[in-house]
Amino acid sequence: MMTSISELKAEGIGGPLQVGILRKWKHDVRPYETRYLAVDRFGDAIQILGQRTNQSYIESIFNVSECYVISDYSCPALDKYQKVLENDIYIDVGLKSIIQPIPDTTTIPKNWFRFVSKSHLIELGETPPYYPGALRHGSSHATHIYVNPDIPETTTLINLFTGPSRPVPAPSGTPSTLHDMKLKTRSDLLVR
Repeated sequence: MMTSISELKAEGIGGPLQVGILRKWKHDVRPYETRYLAVDRFGDAIQILGQRTNQSYIESIFNVSECYVISDYSCPALDKYQKVLENDIYIDVGLKSIIQPIPDTTTIPKNWFRFVSKSHLIELGETPPYYPGALRHGSSHATHIYVNPDIPETTTLINLFTGPSRPVPAPSGTPSTLHDMKLKTRSDLLVR
């Protein structure tokens, strides 16, 4: 029986977990860690870390946008430098883990978003529990920016402010980085 990310416990050993790998990045200060953003079929996200001797092993196995079943892993607590999601734990995989690729599945999301309402932002105040420091807009090495992503929530939000309109084709190209977005003018960013 498959385990879900929401069932994982700190300092525990999780059962077989089916995930899709969405992002891979390394932190400038910790070059001995390779980090992955993984999601399960419920859209829950968690970090997977390969550290030190396990780093090159998982880099040789995990590919972004592919799905895997992971077994024999542990769930240590994150330290303040590792924490980029709401989770207090991460998945520690290594040479003793069993990682099996699975065919692309329609049940695991290919994108992951965390939307919050304006009222929820106010509730978070200046020190949200999942992000050390003040509430701010920013990015990390794992951040990809999507303008008007092709998901139902985007259409609903646009229609809320402008009323129903005819479908607009999705913008071509790949997601932009925050640096690329800053170089664009307001008219470049507007979808017509």
